[in-house]
Formats: sequence, C-alpha cells, structure tokens
Amino acid sequence: MQQHGAARGCLKGAQPVVAVLKRSLPTKERSSGAQRPSQQQHAVTKSCKAVSTINRPASPALQQDIRMTSAQPRGQQTAEQLQDQQLFLAKAWNFLLGASGVFLFPYIPIFLQSHGLSPAQIGLLAALRPWLAAPVSMTMSALADKHKAHVKLLLASAALGALLRSSMPLVGGGVVLMALLLAGELVGAPTGVLGDATVLSNCKDPGDYGKQRQWGSIGFGLLSIPAGFIIQHTGITSAFLIYGVASVPLIYIGSKLAYKYPSADSISSSDQQSEDTEPAKAPTANTAGVLEPLLDESTDVLAAVAVRASAPSSAQELLMQPAVLLFLWRCLLAGFGFGVMGSYTFLYLKGLGAPETLMGLALMVRVEYSASLMLFLSLQHWWLVICCNNNI
Repeated sequence: MQQHGAARGCLKGAQPVVAVLKRSLPTKERSSGAQRPSQQQHAVTKSCKAVSTINRPASPALQQDIRMTSAQPRGQQTAEQLQDQQLFLAKAWNFLLGASGVFLFPYIPIFLQSHGLSPAQIGLLAALRPWLAAPVSMTMSALADKHKAHVKLLLASAALGALLRSSMPLVGGGVVLMALLLAGELVGAPTGVLGDATVLSNCKDPGDYGKQRQWGSIGFGLLSIPAGFIIQHTGITSAFLIYGVASVPLIYIGSKLAYKYPSADSISSSDQQSEDTEPAKAPTANTAGVLEPLLDESTDVLAAVAVRASAPSSAQELLMQPAVLLFLWRCLLAGFGFGVMGSYTFLYLKGLGAPETLMGLALMVRVEYSASLMLFLSLQHWWLVICCNNNI
C-alpha cells in the first residue's frame, strides 16, 4: 500500500510535466499518443526518478564538501574586507597627519623669531633636527621589527611628540625653547617612519603605498589657507593649540591600525624560493629527451644567480656605483632646497609684510602643484618611457 501511495504521489506530481510534454508534441504525435501508452509511462517514470533524485538528501561527505566550498569564499571576503578597512584607516591617518602638521611646522620659524632667535639660530635648529631624527628613527624601527611592536611604538612616539611640541608656548627663554623643540623632534621623529611601515605592510601591492600617502598632501594642502587665516586672526599661539587638539583623532586612528606581519607560511615559501634559485648540479643523463627540458628550466635559475652575483656585496661597493652617487647627490641638493624653503620662506614673506593667510596660500600652491605633477607623471608614465628611450 505504501508503494502504491508513493506511485500515486509521483504520478500526481508528474502531471504538469506530462502536460508540458503534450503541448510540445506535434498534433500527429498527440493524436497517436493514446495508442502508445508505454512511451508516456516511460516519460512519467523518468520524471519520477528525477524528482526523487532532487529530493534525495545528499550524503554526509557531499554535505561537508558543500560547507567547505561555501565557507572558503566567505573567509577570503572577510580578509579582503579587513585589508580594505586598514587601507581606509591608512588614508585617514595620512590625512590627519598632514592636516595637523600644517598648523605647526611651517610656522615654527616665525614663532622662534618672535621669541628673539636670530636667523642663524633658526638655521642651526633646522640643521640639527634631521641629524637627531635619523638615528632615532632607525633605532625605533629596529626595535619595532625585533619585538613586533610597530603600533605601540607608533602611538608612543605620536603622543609624546605632540605633547612636547604643543607645549612650546608655555616655556620662556630661547635656550629652553630650543631644547624643547629638539626634544620634540627626537621623540616624534619615528612617527612618520613607523606609520609608513605600518601602512606599507597592509598594501596589496607596493605600488599602492603612494595612493595612501598622497592623502597626507591632500590634508596638508586643503588646510593651508584655513591655518593661515586662523593664525592671522588669533595669533601664533593658536597654531600649537590646534595641533595638539588635532593630534587626538590622529592617535585614535593610529590605535586602529594593525601591522601585517608575515606569516610562517610566507616565510617558508620565501626560503623555499631562495633555495630553488641556487644553481643545480649538472644532470648525468645521456638521453637528449631528458636533458633538453632540464636545460630549458634552468634558464631562469641561471639568470637569478647572475643577478645575485652582480649585486654589491658591501656598502663600499654600493657607494662606488655611479648611479648611487648621482642619486645621493640629488638627495643632497633636494634637502638643501627643502631646508631653505622650510626655514626662511615664511620669514622672508613676514619681512615683506605678508599676512599669514597669504603664506597659507603660497603653501597650498606649492604642495598641490607638486602633488598634481606627481599624479600626472604616474598616469603618463608611458610618456616618460618614450622620452627616455629616445633621449629627449
């Protein structure tokens, strides 16, 4: 009885299928359908088997494979979302870093001059600041790599540097002011290096770093005129106060950043790749069909070994290369130009009677022009390639 009931249910569920088959058949075949009941029964039987196959529950192994397959894209999507979130935080970090810095750093020479420091003393401070910043930044970066504490050291450097710099108007006397300025530079210098390293670790491609870093120029340029306007109408002391207040959301965004350390699998894969680049022993096979594929596959290995052999083995050999010397010479000239502009441009404009709003406008034009030029060159890199190839 159960079998007959199941058959009736199957036939009842297959009636729409039979109706569709009847409508799809030509007229002659439908008229002769009554004379061939076996074909209709065969179609109904196939439909019942299909329905039963669909309704049949999957085996436990198949269900596990389905769960694993459906769970894998979700995990990948979550990792991508976390990476995109870190890149968004990187943009916010760079934007606030530039937006807060535009209230302080360009106007430090004017502040020092207002406290009685001479142009020579201002230039001496500007020269000492990078010499203090370089060794401290390298030391803090080494400690962060050793102890995996990039974000912790980043937050400590940003907080202490902002505290010392924003408290400069509270002290009096040129010597104490110079000492506080150098102390703030000593403590706050690693902020940029550790921040850049943290942002770069989360980039999908090393070329994406510039897309995150450009937001610092955007924040610096957009707030140049408002910063000059506020300083002009409220005084130079307000610049330090705004810098300290703006450092609070900067530190908060920095606390949300996460340094992406390499996993053990990536380290083992890189070690395996380095082992694969070692020159292999010459094959001893005498068969040409075996020897030729081995020689073809060893081409890339030999090329990698040749590149490694041509690389300098010491710092002295590196510094003796003409391209490296030319690069260092250009860095020296660029640093000289930046030092002159950063230390004496606003002092010169102040001597001409220019207001701080005009100084902010000049700063915005300089920053946004350089950022637009770099963006144009990055988009038109093919034009540079053509010019270099044709010695234009």
